[in-house]
Amino acid sequence: MSSDSYITSFRQELKVVAVVVVFLFLLEFLARVIAPHLDYDRMHISKFGEIVADMPAEDRRESGHLCVLGNSLLMHGFDEELFGERLPSVAVTKLTPVGTAVHDWEMLFRRYLEGEGSLPKHLVIGFVAHHINDSEPVKLRRMARHFADVGDLPYLWDHEAFDFHLKTQSVLSHYSALIGDQPEHRLRSLECLIPDYRRGLNRNKDFTSRVVVEESGGARVEPGFRRMSRFLARCEGHGIEVYLVPMPQPEVWDMRPEVGLAAAEYGAVVLDARRIEGMGASDFSDGYHLGETGVVKFTNWLADEFKRLGVYGDE
Repeated sequence: MSSDSYITSFRQELKVVAVVVVFLFLLEFLARVIAPHLDYDRMHISKFGEIVADMPAEDRRESGHLCVLGNSLLMHGFDEELFGERLPSVAVTKLTPVGTAVHDWEMLFRRYLEGEGSLPKHLVIGFVAHHINDSEPVKLRRMARHFADVGDLPYLWDHEAFDFHLKTQSVLSHYSALIGDQPEHRLRSLECLIPDYRRGLNRNKDFTSRVVVEESGGARVEPGFRRMSRFLARCEGHGIEVYLVPMPQPEVWDMRPEVGLAAAEYGAVVLDARRIEGMGASDFSDGYHLGETGVVKFTNWLADEFKRLGVYGDE
């Protein structure tokens, strides 16, 4: 008996391929629709274009405008409305995506501020030790998808010494929400299947972050600050006044002397918030982020520092 009837034709194989392609396109469409609604952080990221559009144009940079760049420490720890009440002439823009560090902030700067011609006159960068250290790992999928423009990818490849596999992954992540946001889609799926999965994961992340902060000055981590120096040099080239703010923590952490040296070299100012008078462990919500009272104390302290420096004139 002949078995030719069981051999698929090219047309049949093409139909199968077409079905797979259509299915992938459908998944990609769903991933793009769902992405901004996955969590508050993704919602914040999806509005970056609108946020930047409301910033003053470059020819109006002399007006009172402050851009705040950082991660969840400033997202939850800095109250722009209270700051505005203390300094009424200042307009504040916040770009504070969760879990980011200096390499993410440079890409954000290149894409949304430099690329859109919306350069601020004053820039606040809040951090703890590991956020500005070269040893902080790159979250490639997220960076390539949300923070880096396609024209910035070669810049990223050169400075991070990516191999062919990582370069390919960065291109795919930039163009595909299904690939770029894949870790978050996986997290939401596991959260539906495993009770309190996200809560347990966040506890582990907070513990890991505290350990990194505590160990950042020790021999186990070899610090480097090329990323930070590169970013500060770019800001200096645009005439942007940068204010580096080491953020408060329940336990005062050691800041490397290289931070102050780099700030002096590139004209940045260090506003040290590690020891704010009257702030203690009770001002933190989870041992890492500022709580309600901590937000008020930190925001008032920052406003007082800008008044002391006379950045926006007499208020």
